[in-house]
Amino acid sequence: MLEKIDMIRRKIFWPFKIGGIRLFFLRFVRKVFKTDIRSKYYDTYASLFMGKDGLELGGPSPIFLNRGAIPIYSLAKNVDTCNIKKVSPKVNFICDAVDLSIFSSDKYDFVISAHLIEHLSNPLKALEGWLRVLKNGGVILLVVPNKKGTFDRNRPVTKLDHLISDYQKNMAETDLTHLPEILTLYDWTESFPNLGQLQKEIILELARTSGICRMHHHVFDAELLMEVFNHFGLKVVALEEYFCSELIIVGIKNGETKKA
Repeated sequence: MLEKIDMIRRKIFWPFKIGGIRLFFLRFVRKVFKTDIRSKYYDTYASLFMGKDGLELGGPSPIFLNRGAIPIYSLAKNVDTCNIKKVSPKVNFICDAVDLSIFSSDKYDFVISAHLIEHLSNPLKALEGWLRVLKNGGVILLVVPNKKGTFDRNRPVTKLDHLISDYQKNMAETDLTHLPEILTLYDWTESFPNLGQLQKEIILELARTSGICRMHHHVFDAELLMEVFNHFGLKVVALEEYFCSELIIVGIKNGETKKA
């Protein structure tokens, strides 16, 4: 039932790309259909984040609000928010997600991020930096799009070897390797129906030159997320499909984290 509800939500609201509208819809579902929008691992998350100090990359994010799936903002003692620009008054650090040099090592009890890692050309480099600022025994939580419930449904899942290659090449965030694939396999009916080829190319060119890359460089599924976390030697304590459009994975840093 949740998948059918989420499909209706995506068809109605996806073109607006507004997290607040999505949260409003989920609250409506919760009230009318008596369906809990909390994550099924809520109790686990509460024990991991309650009273802790953390860092969010790319926030703030609706899913972490008090009425969201994982209300980390209300559970935690403090959440510093880092973004590439001042998108909200809650952003108190301006920096690139792949360069956290402004933060000292072993600083935070947890690191969280929603819908960011897929936008990075070099996600393993980013994760290496995120884990550096995480204390031993600290928690990392990622929310990523689930390809089967998004406009990436026609694209192949990225291989771990590809991510490792990008890391070894020190791939820059200006990389456009995946642009032809996106142009060919992106499900335009999800958000921009009835577009011609020229209009698609214009949209992608705007994304390329916007200063902040908006395209999904890589496509994740649950198996790839597990491989990435295992690659860094993280202990996975939760992995779930939230509705049909998001995946949530949580890991714990055990001792010295393996380099990417």
